[in-house]
Amino acid sequence: MSTTNIPSTCTPSNDDPNVVLDINKEEELSKAENQTTTCTSTLPSETFVGADCDRTTNPSSDPTNTTTSVIIIHEPLNNTTEQQQQHHNTDNIISHSSNGGDDILSTCAEAEFICRSPQIQQMKKEFSGANLIDQVAQPLSKVNSAVGASQKSVSIKKVTSANDVTTKAESQSVIMETRTVFSLQSKATSKTSKSEEIAVNTCCGTVELNCIRVLSIIGMLVNIAAFIAMAVVISIAFPVSTTNEVELLILRADANLYSEVAASSLKIAVYSNITNPYIPRWKSTKEKATSAIAAIVDALPPNVFLTLLNGSAYFNSSNIPVNPYEQVAVDLLLAGKQKEAIKLIESKNFTSTSLAWKSVVSNLLTYAKDLARNKNDYLLTASSVNLGLIGTSVLFVVPIVLTVFILAINREGISQKRLKKANAIMLLDTMADPSLRQLFRKHCEQEKAVESFDFLEKVAMYKEFCNQSYDLQERLFDQTSSSSSGEKEMQDQPKKKTALEIELEEVEKKKYEIAFEIFTEFVDENGEKALNITRSSCEEVKTKLDHFNTGQNDHLPDELFDKLQTELAIVMLDIHQRFKNTLAFQKKMKIADIRKKRMN
Repeated sequence: MSTTNIPSTCTPSNDDPNVVLDINKEEELSKAENQTTTCTSTLPSETFVGADCDRTTNPSSDPTNTTTSVIIIHEPLNNTTEQQQQHHNTDNIISHSSNGGDDILSTCAEAEFICRSPQIQQMKKEFSGANLIDQVAQPLSKVNSAVGASQKSVSIKKVTSANDVTTKAESQSVIMETRTVFSLQSKATSKTSKSEEIAVNTCCGTVELNCIRVLSIIGMLVNIAAFIAMAVVISIAFPVSTTNEVELLILRADANLYSEVAASSLKIAVYSNITNPYIPRWKSTKEKATSAIAAIVDALPPNVFLTLLNGSAYFNSSNIPVNPYEQVAVDLLLAGKQKEAIKLIESKNFTSTSLAWKSVVSNLLTYAKDLARNKNDYLLTASSVNLGLIGTSVLFVVPIVLTVFILAINREGISQKRLKKANAIMLLDTMADPSLRQLFRKHCEQEKAVESFDFLEKVAMYKEFCNQSYDLQERLFDQTSSSSSGEKEMQDQPKKKTALEIELEEVEKKKYEIAFEIFTEFVDENGEKALNITRSSCEEVKTKLDHFNTGQNDHLPDELFDKLQTELAIVMLDIHQRFKNTLAFQKKMKIADIRKKRMN
């Protein structure tokens, strides 16, 4: 490391006034030249020094006396802006200069120029300010001793007080951010269901959908679609089901029977020439046949009857298809004209009319059979479709209903757990209040649950030691970050424990003592006040205590008894609820409310 010394200005002793005047002019010129500062800096592996060596000489004093000011340029521990750093360096220069405002301004300009160089910016990022100061102070002291009488003073100023404050604030902010991150991570599981919701904008507003709601909507839509399809199929099958082909077949059989009986009675009467009882029988059966044929015509659609006639020339849509020649034969027989009656019966017209009627009856039978077959086929198809719709609906809806039911049960269980945890927090709040804690202890004595109360009280004491340990660790971190660790001589020497480290060890010992007391008295199954705790929880606490006792862990975890504390608080919820219903608790809360109102 090298420094630049300002050359001293020597005034020779000469009695000649002109010579003295010339010498004074030369001194003034040398002063003007010396105002231009020459700064040299040597950068070791871990330091940066900017030394400005501009100073003025006092004509009235010894010309060999010069003032050298060394400026330590380092990056503050907190993230300051470049403008604040430049202002900070300027203040250091002003504080170390004794004379010469112009010299100060020129030195500030040089310092700002050096600070803005890329190399110095890189060095600022790599090294902290505290280490720079300690490492630079040693070589500067050697330079100061070497210069000796030629230098008046070497002033070094460490600007660390503000940086220490900002470092502590920065470390506290980092710790608070870390706590915030851990708290957010602990709340991630409780916000899972909320994060999974999907917001849908509708005309009626925003609808938030989750898994249960989506499944319910799907099941509802499947049921609605199945019901609509079944209604359509049933509505189409209804007209088919109303057509009674059985009744049509019965009417057809009656008409055919009565027609055959009437024709047979007429033939017997004509060929035997006996009117009684055949002619009366013919009349009665003929009327029945006519009524049956009329019922058939009424039962059939209008176009179907014409189709059944099959273009017959003997029948039309306005007349019931009855053989008109039978009445003529009866009249001839009653008039005693048997031969004419026989001739009419055997005529071609009579035979053709009888065959035409038989054709109508045959077509009617075929139509009834087709109608019955189509009806059966359609009803079978409709039944199959309905069965398929019902099966599909059941296939989709039943799993959805079961899933929604299971999810609802799980959600209810989760809600119950959260509610219990919230009530457990209220119980722990009661334990945190000194006045309420005493009342709650008396109530636990009445409920014969003093062991549980003592456990919660011991855990609260353990938490207090944990908070003390955390505060000490934070202070120790601040002290370590602000202390110097750059000197190699100090690194080679064994480190001595500081007061904070000793105090931290004492707190950790107290933590271990109270934790061991809790374990032996409450957690261990052979303890004096052993609680009903699962073996896995007991082994977990025991393992952590053993790790600390054997030196595997330096600190006991803060959450060592959190799980047991929550479980026991949940068990004591009924006791705490009965405690809140007591007159002492209500009186205490009323007093607290009155105090709050007075304070407001």
